[in-house]
Formats: sequence, structure tokens, C-alpha cells
Amino acid sequence: MLDSMADLEVKRVEAYFDDLIDEIQIAQNNYSIKINLPVMSQFANNRNDPVYLAAKQILDDQLRVWLNEDSGLVDVKLISPDGNMVYGVNSLFAREALDHPLSDLGGNAFQEGKSGVYMSKAFLSETRQGRVSMLVTAPATDLLGHFIGVIVYEVD
Repeated sequence: MLDSMADLEVKRVEAYFDDLIDEIQIAQNNYSIKINLPVMSQFANNRNDPVYLAAKQILDDQLRVWLNEDSGLVDVKLISPDGNMVYGVNSLFAREALDHPLSDLGGNAFQEGKSGVYMSKAFLSETRQGRVSMLVTAPATDLLGHFIGVIVYEVD
């Protein structure tokens, strides 16, 4: 009986992570990310520019709905090609992390996310007062297929 319950729980956890991978692969095709991540990177030093503000609003409107109780996501972040965070949906955590590299155990999430879907090890989050997080990362490309950064899901 305990083995059956454990097997069921393992399958449930595996299905959750499979869903996360599927979701970030869908995000890789998101038109708003393809168009607006380069804008966020270009205007990272001028966040009051109307072009930046318009791109941020579009991303906020599109990506904020991804943060719901069922998803387990606490943030969706966009990382510039140089490795710095230029956008985060969750404004509670985004402000202090903007313009900084991703923080994860081992520091592999950005590097690995440049070449394919990557799931980090669990780590204590610096921006979430020591709560445990995990990152799922994937490369982002523009409409022509050129690398424009990395998409990050932060999972509670």
C-alpha cells in the first residue's frame, strides 16, 4: 500500500515537472517575448523611456496571468543575452533583482538555459526571504531565430 502511494506521488511530481517543461517551451514561441525582450534589454539603462514602458506593459498584461496558484510559479523573468535580468513579472521580487545575474545554486541556470531547457537544483532564494526556489530556464529567440536571452520560471 505504501509503495503504491509513493509511486502515485512520484508520478504526480514527474507530471508537474513535465508540464513545466511543456509550458516553458510554449513560452519560447510567445510573440510578446520575441518582440519585447530585445526592447527590455536595449532600454535597461533607461526604464523611463516610453518605448520601454510600452514593452513592459505588454509583457505585464500577457505574462502576469501565468502566475496563479495552480502553476506554482512565483515569477517569470527575462534575462538579456549578457546574463542580467531585465524583466520580472512579480514586481515584489523584480526591482531588487533587475540588472543582476540570476542567482541559483551552482549558477548554471543562465548558461544552461542558453542552449536548451534546464531545471536547476532547489536553492534558498535571496529575493524571497530564504524560501526554497527552483529555476526552469530556456533560450529565447526573435522572429528570425536569433538568440535574444533566456526565459526563466521561478518555481516555489
